[in-house]
Amino acid sequence: MADELESLMLRYLRRIDERTDRIEQNQREHGERLTTIERMLAGLRREQALDAEAQAMLGARIDRLSDEVNRIKRRLDLTDDGAQP
Repeated sequence: MADELESLMLRYLRRIDERTDRIEQNQREHGERLTTIERMLAGLRREQALDAEAQAMLGARIDRLSDEVNRIKRRLDLTDDGAQP
């Protein structure tokens, strides 16, 4: 009877050990996937920052061009007297 009980306990312990191993493996896989997602998110943030920088540069360029156009209009007397385009 004691041998049967010991055998039964060993079987249950082995099952628990197998399940624990599977859980640990799943946690490792989920950790790896989470790391991949975090890297992808960081890449998207970098791209977003670069896009914002490019947009700011284009805005500054447009402002300079607008100033040049206004200066040319003033030199050619193409503007109204009181109006600033």
